[in-house]
Amino acid sequence: MATVAPGFRRVSNDLYMRQGRLREISPATPVWIRAVAEGVIRGNRDAAQRMLEKLLAETRWDSLPANDPRPYSELAAAFVATGSADRGEEVLALQARKITPEVLRRDGMRAYTLAAIAHERGDYQAALSGFRDARFGLRCFICTAFHEGRTLEKLGEPDSAIAQYERFVNLHNTDPENREFFLAAALRRLGEMYESKGQRDKATEYYGRFVDLWKGADPEFQPLVADIRKRMADLAGEPPRR
Repeated sequence: MATVAPGFRRVSNDLYMRQGRLREISPATPVWIRAVAEGVIRGNRDAAQRMLEKLLAETRWDSLPANDPRPYSELAAAFVATGSADRGEEVLALQARKITPEVLRRDGMRAYTLAAIAHERGDYQAALSGFRDARFGLRCFICTAFHEGRTLEKLGEPDSAIAQYERFVNLHNTDPENREFFLAAALRRLGEMYESKGQRDKATEYYGRFVDLWKGADPEFQPLVADIRKRMADLAGEPPRR
């Protein structure tokens, strides 16, 4: 039987998640990634949390490579993304006992997760500052843009939020940059925000990009696609597409 190269599998999985084709994600995909897809894209946080709790219980932390912060940060970030800031904080505390302070300071994923915890707890100024700081540790100026947009909305700055969402969906980069999890949500949110501002052309543009992205999504997502098609038809003053 032919084997699939890990790099090809990763690219394929990124595409499947962007397009809402979660049934096609490889079972060989790391558990924390599948859990984030389950909790963020499908919205099934309970199932995602069960996956992460099982991973936490089964991981032999003492057998991990010395001074490698990634397994801790990835799991903590996944817990926060799927609704458990407390559990994410506990994993970061475990990380702090295992990893040297110098390495922790350079860990962009840890900074990103701390910012996400601040957001979940309603400290939006700290979250915004944290996400901006995390850009440098991650060496990625797109990865935090969706979260910066959400935070700016909470701070009552919709125009600044739109700028961040547009940076997230429009800047070219060959890496997924968190788009595998949040691209569809960002496109839909841009459509909603422009619709609320009365900018029908821009709303239609982003709604249309969302529909193009998710037109082949899993059946469970098709009612949402149909709803966005109806919004586009309403904006155009046309009968909805069936």
